[in-house]
Amino acid sequence: KYVRQFHRGKNSKEVSEYKLGYFDQYENDKLEKEGGALTKTTPEGKPVYTEWYTKGTECDLTGSHRSTKVVYMCPSSTTGFVELIKVEESATCGYVFSVMVPALCAHPFFEEVNQRSSSLPLNTIYCIPEDVYQEIVAAK
Repeated sequence: KYVRQFHRGKNSKEVSEYKLGYFDQYENDKLEKEGGALTKTTPEGKPVYTEWYTKGTECDLTGSHRSTKVVYMCPSSTTGFVELIKVEESATCGYVFSVMVPALCAHPFFEEVNQRSSSLPLNTIYCIPEDVYQEIVAAK
């Protein structure tokens, strides 16, 4: 398995290709053992599953090999399809791909968090101008 990027020319023939990394069994096993593959790292605290792809095409800017972190998530709402939602170059020739995978939602790790978050009570937060707030406080 590998991640690749390619550019097509005007005649739709492949012009250039870069391997952004090959599945790194050693790094992924290490990540699993250290408990870092399944983590809660989205801004909402939702779980993600991470895989590393390393030793891609040499980067002409740094001389090191390209690498990619692929982050799999359970979508809040789903189209039923796997979706690549974001591609970032987090460092020169280092990439992060964010992928929504509906099938993950049935995994116990993801399911537990989804059930927990849906059972939390909702609280309304009211925003009012400072002067109105001061009048309310003064009236008490």
